[in-house]
Amino acid sequence: MKKYRNRISSVLVLALTAAVLGLLAAGAASGRIGLSPLPEAHGIPVSPGNPADPHPSGPVHEPEPTDPASGSLASDQTVRNGATVPESGSKHGVRSARLLRCMHYNENDFMRSVNDRSPASDSLFEINEDPGTGPIMGGIVPHHLLARRLIADFFRTLAVDPPQTVIVAGPNHKLEGISKIQFSSADWGTPFGILEADTRITARLAEEYGAAHNDDLFENEHSVSSLVPYIKYFLPEAKIVPVLLHGSLSPEEARKLGSLLGGIISDNPGTVMIASIDFSHYLSAPEADEMDMITWKAVSSWDLDSISRMGNDNLDSVPSMTALMTAMDAVSAKDIRMKGHNNSSRITKSGYDYTTSYFTMFFRKHGQDSTLP
Repeated sequence: MKKYRNRISSVLVLALTAAVLGLLAAGAASGRIGLSPLPEAHGIPVSPGNPADPHPSGPVHEPEPTDPASGSLASDQTVRNGATVPESGSKHGVRSARLLRCMHYNENDFMRSVNDRSPASDSLFEINEDPGTGPIMGGIVPHHLLARRLIADFFRTLAVDPPQTVIVAGPNHKLEGISKIQFSSADWGTPFGILEADTRITARLAEEYGAAHNDDLFENEHSVSSLVPYIKYFLPEAKIVPVLLHGSLSPEEARKLGSLLGGIISDNPGTVMIASIDFSHYLSAPEADEMDMITWKAVSSWDLDSISRMGNDNLDSVPSMTALMTAMDAVSAKDIRMKGHNNSSRITKSGYDYTTSYFTMFFRKHGQDSTLP
């Protein structure tokens, strides 16, 4: 009998041990037991190649685009869920807990672009080397990283008189989310430190325009994410307000947004607005040059009606251009200077039948207007 009881005890001990091990395994799988938080939870900037990054090491490339020159996707995709509809109150003035990652950063390419001081433009235009005398209130910069030298040159110029906050408006290439205008109040973990969001302005966008808060969209959307390392590198003390605009945003809606952003810029000295735009898509090099001349004429003459009728032959985000120019009109920054121009075919010395073109521009107040409120 004693031997039988010992055998039963042994079986019970084994069963109890197996049950405990099963509970531990289930807890670990659910993240409740024995797992360290992801690096973001500790405030560690996570970028491709960072040993702390839970994702595979090495550069993370942009998703395969429809246009290999531009990095942009087709414009007929459907809108999908994924944004948080704004609510009343002050929740949108609170910084998100997570850090967004720079998914399109490549260290070698980035450092070459910021250290190369040779001319970044190879253009049919005669670039005006006169920088102007008034303060920079806004600008246009590419987001396709093939134009990284133009991007670096743009932010190097902006850093001469560095802004405190940079509003970046760009196209929502994948047409994701439930709102035509989406923003993020999350900080970015960059290779050069944390780039903070300006939550005062994101709160105002939510409350006064009804823009939707959507952190998840921004990491993979290269129209903003590709510029973040440059902002932190050249403007280390600046904050960011990222805004993505759906392609279906009407000219009236874009002008309404631009008027609000113009008011925000006026109310917050040291704030500038940047439109992240790539220009002529899919055309041969000669055709792209012709379209770039038409686009530049419309922008430099402030012809918003002509711009509103343009498509990918001219530029990839009419709403971003319309919002920017409306904001610049509101702050009396109508002195437009072309800083640079190039084309993917000239940069790569290939692909002449299927190109993307790039401009960099600055919008300044006239020198005599620089003291206006």
